[in-house]
Amino acid sequence: MTKPSLKASTRIPLRSILTVPFVIQIFLIVGLVGSLSYRNGQKAVNNLANQLIAKTDRLVEKHLDSFLSAPQKLDAIASDAVKTGLLDLRDFDAAGRYFWYQSQAFNVSWAGYALPTGELVGAGAIFEDQGVTIAELSQRTDGQLYNYKTDSDGNRQEVVDATDYDPLSYDWYLTAVREKQATWSPIHIEAEFGDYVTATAVHPVYDNNDQLLGVLAVDHLLSDINNFLDQLNISPSGKVFIIERNGQMVASSSTEKIYTLSDGQAARLIASRSPDPLIQATAQHLQQQFGDLGTIQGHQSLQFEVDGERQFVGVTPWQDEYGLDWLLVGVVPESDFASEIYASTRLTILLCIVAMYVATGLGILTSRWITQPILNLSQASAGLAKAARDRFTGEESYQPISGGGIDELNTLAESFNQMADQLRTSFTELQTLNNELEDRVEIRTTELRETLEELRRTQMQMIQSEKMSALGQMVAGVAHEVNNPINFIYGNLKHAENNVQDLLDLIDLCQREQLSTSPAFQDKVDEIELDFLAEDLP
Repeated sequence: MTKPSLKASTRIPLRSILTVPFVIQIFLIVGLVGSLSYRNGQKAVNNLANQLIAKTDRLVEKHLDSFLSAPQKLDAIASDAVKTGLLDLRDFDAAGRYFWYQSQAFNVSWAGYALPTGELVGAGAIFEDQGVTIAELSQRTDGQLYNYKTDSDGNRQEVVDATDYDPLSYDWYLTAVREKQATWSPIHIEAEFGDYVTATAVHPVYDNNDQLLGVLAVDHLLSDINNFLDQLNISPSGKVFIIERNGQMVASSSTEKIYTLSDGQAARLIASRSPDPLIQATAQHLQQQFGDLGTIQGHQSLQFEVDGERQFVGVTPWQDEYGLDWLLVGVVPESDFASEIYASTRLTILLCIVAMYVATGLGILTSRWITQPILNLSQASAGLAKAARDRFTGEESYQPISGGGIDELNTLAESFNQMADQLRTSFTELQTLNNELEDRVEIRTTELRETLEELRRTQMQMIQSEKMSALGQMVAGVAHEVNNPINFIYGNLKHAENNVQDLLDLIDLCQREQLSTSPAFQDKVDEIELDFLAEDLP
């Protein structure tokens, strides 16, 4: 490529210079805003999910602190009453009414005690539609556990249930005896009382000789925790559940039971085998993530996918001073609350795209608005240049231009128009001057032509005169040269005539006598030659 073609190839229109960077900036800004919006949307989803789960965990923690503190407080009060003599564990009637009042005051499922003899007294609402009943197992009940219906003052009425029961064989009693302090028994299921899953707060009572007087026990149905978790409404599809460190279910917001029944035998449910798919998947992920759930310390925020959808998980350990060590787990599918955020993000991106097209269109219109006067100015410049050429042929092609409403371009257009007017005036003056010069040149040319013709004639005359002079000199010279031989010839003509006559006489003599080879004849010839030579000499 040559340099002119290279320069031509690198020339860029002003409209492109004004429009392309503007459009590129808009694309970059819109892309950046869209990307940041999407990232902020994801960040907002993460933050919202974590905050929602953390808030739920705090609510559950407060509820557990309050809900599970009541049984231990009731046990402590009853223990103090036994130690101060206000409560006689052998007075089954008074003890039954005492716990009838206390169970309602602390809103627990059942409260009472068991003696080392296997006797038992307590009260609670363990039968549906029977209110608070008083339970007694003693010699008066023939070794069976009687549950008495009560009136509004706690007085016993008819027996509503009689069953065989040995408190000394149950975990809640054995745990208290083994630990020798206030604690919680393992969660157990009383299938004979229906859906009765409870953790029992137990408190052994000793006399001054450290002899066991009995074991105070307060049941709290875990179904009450289920109801609370269900009311949290963490999200449309979210779940909150509580598990022990061994993975067994304690409570959940799901409608599924936390235990299984097989041949009338109840068994605790492992969370990883829960019939609820989300709880099951979450428990399995925790098992894969940590292996041993006992290693979880402090709050943990996790994410995993189920069927391609992200799940946000929060795990918070919860313990109390009496030995409970549970894990509070909240899981929220991203779709439950991210749909609005992502819809807002999509709307933001859509608005950015619309704004991009609008801004691009406005940029193109603006660039056209700016470049059109400049283009007109450029075309006017070309027209002015053409007009400058056309001035000499009498044509007119320039038209005044405007700045298109832009102050700077208006100033430039006015200056250009003034310049054009001045140039037009100058062109007119130059044209007039040119016409005058042409006339003067024509006149001068005519004069020069006449002078040249006169000079040519004079030159011809001089040449002719010169030729005649030279011819005269040449003729004179020729005449002189011709005269010299003529005079010579004329001066020797007489001698030549005599010699010719002698020659003729000799020839005649030779013819007559035919003696051309004779000595007499040769002598005669020699004589004639000598005479001839002698005559030639000056």
